[in-house]
Amino acid sequence: MKAYDLPLADGPKGMEPGLLYKALAEKQVSMVAVRATDGPLMSGDVKLLADDKKGFPPGQAALVVRADVLARYPGLRQALSELSGKISDTAIRKLNYQVDVGRRPPTQAARDFLREAGLLR
Repeated sequence: MKAYDLPLADGPKGMEPGLLYKALAEKQVSMVAVRATDGPLMSGDVKLLADDKKGFPPGQAALVVRADVLARYPGLRQALSELSGKISDTAIRKLNYQVDVGRRPPTQAARDFLREAGLLR
């Protein structure tokens, strides 16, 4: 709140993440803090604002794989390392939109992305 000096009479309010976009659409709120990779940002009457004052902590995606899975699939570590730096927030937002809003199967969206990125034969 200090970084942006927002004029909120009652201060910020907590809300279930699944209700944020509905509340915006129904004009129950005028702004919300969301993840930059949320699919619904691709549709509707919303605008993602840049956090130029760094008021919010960065949200970095990280892969977590169980050791037994890595042991079972020897090429998995190398395959996953090839993804490093290849998926931008915009790409993830588009993939999330395809799955969350467009109801596309996640495996199909991921497969097409990997093919287009030259990471899947």
